[in-house]
Amino acid sequence: MRRHNNLIRILVMETDRAMRELISDVLLQDGYRVNCVHSAKEGLRIFSKENFDAVIMNLKLPRCDSLKVLQQIKNRKSDCPVVVISDSVSFSKVQRAISKGAYDYLSVPFKADELSFVIRNAAGVANLGNIILNLKKELSKEQLILKSQSDLIKRDSSDKIRRIDKLYKDLQDTYMRSIKALIQTIDARDHYTHRHSENVTKYAVAIAKGMDLSPKEVEAIKEACDLHDLGKIAVPDYILNKPGKLTDKEWVQMKLHSSKGAEILAPLSFLNGIIDIVRQHHERYDGKGYPDGRKAEQIYLGSRIIAVADAFDAMISKRPYRTKPLSKKQAIEEIKRNRGKQFDPQVVDIFLKIFNRK
Repeated sequence: MRRHNNLIRILVMETDRAMRELISDVLLQDGYRVNCVHSAKEGLRIFSKENFDAVIMNLKLPRCDSLKVLQQIKNRKSDCPVVVISDSVSFSKVQRAISKGAYDYLSVPFKADELSFVIRNAAGVANLGNIILNLKKELSKEQLILKSQSDLIKRDSSDKIRRIDKLYKDLQDTYMRSIKALIQTIDARDHYTHRHSENVTKYAVAIAKGMDLSPKEVEAIKEACDLHDLGKIAVPDYILNKPGKLTDKEWVQMKLHSSKGAEILAPLSFLNGIIDIVRQHHERYDGKGYPDGRKAEQIYLGSRIIAVADAFDAMISKRPYRTKPLSKKQAIEEIKRNRGKQFDPQVVDIFLKIFNRK
């Protein structure tokens, strides 16, 4: 259920008085509840005592390391979206802030409608986090009830115990259906996504089986494929469907989708390994990927497998930025060229073996 704007609280940490007033005026007009502070110390103090749905902070707050302040906010409330403000000169710092969990950024000078748009998206992500947390609370209650019932019948027949295990599984399935309902929101905005996820799943599962992974590992990769683009729910439509090349700023926002997907799934403890695969599926074997710059064996094997499957399907598909897709032969050559650079050599070899066979 969407929360009304007047129930959403936003903390603004900005030293410049004129900027504080501008941000406050825009947010108040949009119906949000706003608290403004002029220092990081005061901001952290009030954030620790009160409940905020989003934070806006300038990366040039005086007498503090703004990246450490950001980390403290995320440590206290990991699902709270933080929007950072910076000038174009400090773009590298913006990238570091995003790698440490910042949701989005505003580059000075910015327009009122740009601020409104970014905060509306941030509030939407906060809503998703609240929905997931509420689902998790309900799941936990049901699990406690089932556990108590299970304890009572431990000495009873194995058939009853199997029924209890099935109830646990049914609860998890219900939870996953709720998450996948969110993915349908992305499908409505970008019809490519659903077909793409199906294709990626097909290729990734074939690779995983070709590498003789266990059924449990194959199933985890399959689930990660279904969820790998979940974070696109936080990417603006005009970026998802832009017909031309993305600007640097738009590309930064697009690259956030893997980490945002992981953030949305974070409360789901039974998806721990899958969440890591989702977060890392755009890492590169040579360490030049995102969001964390991991390389080689530092990257989950499932992520390395999805990276090949994802790239292959993207290259042979029609997209807004590329009306003429590559042929399968051209895409294969591109995969080969990036063996050992973008892609795990072993995964590429298995993929080529399967592709040639089929």
